[in-house]
Amino acid sequence: MDNKQGMRLAKYIFGKYNEIEPHRGSLDDELAEHFVFRIEQIMDELDEDSRRILDNDFLDGTDKTWYLDYYCRASYYRHRERAIREFINLLNR
Repeated sequence: MDNKQGMRLAKYIFGKYNEIEPHRGSLDDELAEHFVFRIEQIMDELDEDSRRILDNDFLDGTDKTWYLDYYCRASYYRHRERAIREFINLLNR
């Protein structure tokens, strides 16, 4: 999977998570509950950099330049590619 496909997949998965998670306690759908649990489980398994990047890019997403407090632009994109790859690998496990 190339970086562009990985980014699209991550956006889709986190988009679904953001739709479902706020309604978690009221869901009767066992599959949706499992989906939210699995995403949170994967996030817990990631290293600090990967978790920070995925959290800020896909879950919070309010400040588009948040990464400048932590990384230079090139490092950020390199870490983001690694974070998405790591997330997808854990998802497939």
